[in-house]
Formats: sequence, C-alpha cells, structure tokens
Amino acid sequence: MVILELAALMVDMNDYRLTDNLASDLATLRTDSPLADNSIPAGVPASFSTGEYYLSCSPQIVAEVEHYRSAQKQWPKVRHIVRDAVARTAEARTLSAKTLMRIVGPFALWCVTTRRIQPDPQHLFTQETIDAYCLSLTLSAGTVATYRSALTTTARTVNALAYAPAPTPLPKRTVQPPYRETELDEYRAWAGAQRTEQLKQKARVMIALMAGAGLSPIETTTLRVEDVGVDGDGVLLTVHGSKPRQVAVLHEWEQWVIESVAEREPSDFVWGAAQRRVRPNQISEFIHAATAGAPASQRLRATWIVTHLGLGTPLTVLFRAGGIAQLDNLDQYLVHVPTRSDPESRTLLRGPRRVGLFAA
Repeated sequence: MVILELAALMVDMNDYRLTDNLASDLATLRTDSPLADNSIPAGVPASFSTGEYYLSCSPQIVAEVEHYRSAQKQWPKVRHIVRDAVARTAEARTLSAKTLMRIVGPFALWCVTTRRIQPDPQHLFTQETIDAYCLSLTLSAGTVATYRSALTTTARTVNALAYAPAPTPLPKRTVQPPYRETELDEYRAWAGAQRTEQLKQKARVMIALMAGAGLSPIETTTLRVEDVGVDGDGVLLTVHGSKPRQVAVLHEWEQWVIESVAEREPSDFVWGAAQRRVRPNQISEFIHAATAGAPASQRLRATWIVTHLGLGTPLTVLFRAGGIAQLDNLDQYLVHVPTRSDPESRTLLRGPRRVGLFAA
C-alpha cells in the first residue's frame, strides 16, 4: 500500500495550483494505484527512461526522489522521466533532489495535462515550454525566477542538444520615470486651468494624493473625508483596500488635500462627487475628459518614491507607507535620486556617535 504522510499531502496541495479536482484524485491512491509500483504505465514511449537511474545514485538522492508523491491521475505518465531527470540533475549539478522534485514534478504534469505535450524529454524540457510554464504561475517574481532557473538547469542536463547559449532572461519591468520639479509646476497650472470647478478639484486631489502620498488610482478614488486627519503634524491618510496603511502627505501637497476636505461630510469621497459608485477606471476616464496634458498616475507615484529616496526616508518606513512588499526595480528609481557630495556621503556612512558603546 502506498502510505502518504500528511506533510507530503500538504506539499502536493500547495504545489499543484494549476490542476483541478485534487481532492477527488486523492481517492486514486490505493494499493492498486499505478503509484504502488515502478512499472512503466501503458502509453509511455519505449524511449522513456525506466526511472530506475536514481537507484544508482547516493542514498540521499534515492530517499528524496522516493519521498515525493503526487495525487494527479497523469503522474504515472511522467513519474519515470521526472525521477530520472531530477536524479541526473541533482547528481551532476549538486542541487537538492527534494527541491527539484517539487519543481520538476508539477512542471511535467502541467506539460501533459494543460499543454498536451508528448511525455518525452526532448519535448518537455525546452526553453519555450519552461518559459510558458513560468509565465502561467501566479507566484512572486523571485519564486518564478527560482523555478525557471531550476527547470533550465534540469533541461540543460537531460536535453543538452536543445541548448546553445544561455537563455535570455525574462524582461524586467521598466518603471516610469518621476516628474521633475518644473514639470510638477506645469501640472499645478494644468489643474487650475480645467474647465469647471469639479474638474479642478479632481485634478488637484489626484496630483496631491499620488505625488504627495503615493496612492494608487483606486486608492485615490475610494479615499473618504473621514480617512483624512489634519493636525499640527500635518496631514495623515488612512488607506483601506488590499494594502491598508497610514501615510503622511508631503508638506508641499498638504494644502490641496486640506482644501479638498474642508466643510465636507465624513462619508464623502475626497476625489470627485461626494457620493458616487466606485469604478476601477475612474481616474483614466477623468484624464480623458480633462484638458489635454494630464500627468500619468504611475509617474506621479514614482515621483513620490524618488522624493522620499532623495530625502533619505528609511526604506522600512517608505515600504510601509507605500504598501510596498518588495521593490524589484529599486535601481531604476535610484538613478533619479540626486547624488550626495563626498563629504556628506562620508558623514552619513560614519553614522552618529554612540556614547559609551565602545568605552574603555
């Protein structure tokens, strides 16, 4: 009988995000299941590895390969090639067979179930297929990059003829550049030149909340008067939604925010009509309806980020205020941050004196 530990089942259920009916498939794990022996299932090409190569590897590789289980019905079709590929790669590249099984196994299943690719190493382990699989994953960029690297290493090991130079990295997202101070002055004038008072109010609030607090379009349109706090320390926003947080408005944009909430009801929306239905594209619709020359929301937020980087705001503070989990393109923002003089840089790197820390 095939005995599955609870931990192994949990790993399987976490890994197979792209398959359906996992719960019902667990019923196939019986003593008469194809998983119960090492025979080559019907329909597997004769050119397939028997999956027994791993038995000649180190005891650790053997244990890690055999520990992996899958509840998927198509697993017998790819089990042998996955085991063989992982064992050869782990042995040749000194990689963890346990980690490779958790990456290569779901990949091979996706190939035969979703893409209907022939279960053969020459068809499975190609860069085109690997990239298509990685682009389908709903995981963080860092995790996808790790998966792609492991799959590419495996493919280079078992299907070397398909490779020449190293694959081109997936394109890195290019961030929008921030606005210069002169451009922001032009947008201040643009906001004041709108045709109606309502359009002027929308333009000013949009710029103030995005360039002054880093809010996204949907956060801008859903902010209510009761979410804006004004006191002697400035203006503090309480942002709701998928990234709840509090963020202080930059000093230069405070006045526009204060004016937008003056003599308003707490439940009123700050941007646009006091009471309205929220739609996802309202900022875009406003920009199209406004006088030509509107700023871009992404560049306004980039302006907020670069402003704080230039001010020396600690990254922990900036990330929390901006609802940022990770900033993969930090280098693209830093090129817009003014450089410090050498003496100033030295003073910053030296840090403040900590009295008594190293006292004799």
